[in-house]
Amino acid sequence: MSVGRAGGLWMSMLLLTLLLSACSSKQKSGRADIDAIPDIEHRSKAVKDSIYDLRAKIKKRGPAAVKQDLPDFIAMLEGYQKLKLGEYQETYKQILEKLKALESTLGSASKDAAGKSIDEIAALADKLPGKANDNPTVE
Repeated sequence: MSVGRAGGLWMSMLLLTLLLSACSSKQKSGRADIDAIPDIEHRSKAVKDSIYDLRAKIKKRGPAAVKQDLPDFIAMLEGYQKLKLGEYQETYKQILEKLKALESTLGSASKDAAGKSIDEIAALADKLPGKANDNPTVE
């Protein structure tokens, strides 16, 4: 019976060691391929995806289609300004300024004017690292 207890104790210690070593891993996502991509690229991809989505909505349905989405996106980018964005700090700042200008004209802007404005913003986003779908489909 003491052999059974010793085996159980040994198994418990092994399990505890495995759990502790797995939890102390420096991986954030659990996937080394994702963790190898710098944070700036993850952020940039998310920003690009959002901008390209806004552009597709404006081109398809007009400026009113993004009126609800834009304030949250602008707030997110304002939060990014507090992060270390390296050489892309100025690009993010320009994108933010142009998005605020777009937001202020959404009520009166024509579809063409809003389209031109979002195209300029998308051109700035193209300078950011990371890959994104630059032609998303919207309903």
